[in-house]
Amino acid sequence: LPDVWDQGVIKGLRATDGFEVDMAWDDGKLVSSRIKSLLGSAGVLRYNGKDIHLDLDKGEEFELNL
Repeated sequence: LPDVWDQGVIKGLRATDGFEVDMAWDDGKLVSSRIKSLLGSAGVLRYNGKDIHLDLDKGEEFELNL
């Protein structure tokens, strides 16, 4: 994120393969994220050098709280 975006929230961001993403950050670092599958599909969440493999049913959500 740009340095001028020290804090913020994004809701309803659409990602490939039918995912909807909400995320919040503070002091330039991610503090939480919610990924919802709109179609029911698999994907990979990459954060901080780690891969989290997701296989979500339609409407299912995954939450990452740091």
